[in-house]
Amino acid sequence: MKLLKLQLQNFRNYDKYNLEFDESNNIFILLGENGKGKTNILESIFMLSTGKTFRNVDQDSMIKWGFDFFTTKGEIQEN
Repeated sequence: MKLLKLQLQNFRNYDKYNLEFDESNNIFILLGENGKGKTNILESIFMLSTGKTFRNVDQDSMIKWGFDFFTTKGEIQEN
């Protein structure tokens, strides 16, 4: 399986975030300053594949401050 798209809403530090992965590449590199959300992107991908977070927190702590829900969506391609 290959992740093609990732959509986040009210997840951690993201209001709305859409990410598309290039189908021709097998490597994706996240670059950014500390505290900008790189680990949050990895956490959302982990959640899509396992149904849980890799952090020791409840789901309410994953909701962006000021909102009452979050969503994570992904589009995959099967080999």
